[in-house]
Amino acid sequence: PSWQLVCGDALTPHPWAALQQSSADVAVLNPPFSMVGTRGTHVQYEGESLRVSTAMAHVMTVLDRAKPCRVAAILPESWAFSQLDAPARDIISRQYSIDVIKNIKNSTFQGARANCLLVAFTRRHRPRKLSTASSNVVPLPYRLELVRGGLPLFEAKVVGAGHPYLHSTDIVPLTLHGIQPKRRVQPISRGLVRGHVVLFPRVGLPKREGCCPVFLPRWTQLSDCVLAVTSPDRDTANGLCNLLHAEWFALLACYSGTGARFTTEARLRNLLASL
Repeated sequence: PSWQLVCGDALTPHPWAALQQSSADVAVLNPPFSMVGTRGTHVQYEGESLRVSTAMAHVMTVLDRAKPCRVAAILPESWAFSQLDAPARDIISRQYSIDVIKNIKNSTFQGARANCLLVAFTRRHRPRKLSTASSNVVPLPYRLELVRGGLPLFEAKVVGAGHPYLHSTDIVPLTLHGIQPKRRVQPISRGLVRGHVVLFPRVGLPKREGCCPVFLPRWTQLSDCVLAVTSPDRDTANGLCNLLHAEWFALLACYSGTGARFTTEARLRNLLASL
């Protein structure tokens, strides 16, 4: 009889008008996953304004307005990994410890195909300082360099005498059959590589047969959905591929996402530095 239960959309005034206390004991959250048609939502948290995903906006609003001691939330998998929400995760971790309790398969909920997480938050007895370690760039060994492509397909300008344009769909034909990219485009300043490289899709899981060294004889423009590790020679590139094949599940673990699996430059760099 003494319990007070408040239910509602965290981003509307209704639940906060009904909340009679300054803090709650427990919050149970299942915010909307979709970000279709939006590049983020602005939210206030402890006086700071941030642009975050829709799901993160719900989490931050509940933590800021209800100040619960404990939280259980079903969240899109990208909530824990996306670069958009990285600053928000660091800020929340000042006040709460965050534990991923369970990965939920994308077939769990009827009518939805989304990779999810069950996440627990526990308010800290003493706030901790904001970590700055995530901003450090991890160096790679053996004169390897990680290059992220920068030219989206829809922005590529076809030019007869331009640079070869390498899209994620070109990786397997190139690595298996030596078929060089046919498209020629006007290059931009980001994502140019040549020589011995190992190629990775940024979106979609990599294939074992695509993880082998290739030689690009000309400067090649990478699509924004391709990451490349450049190597000083073929032997070094081949050694890297052997390590990746031996740690294949670690490579796959770098790819996550609510819908299509994707990786980030930081995640792949951390894996490569640890091999």
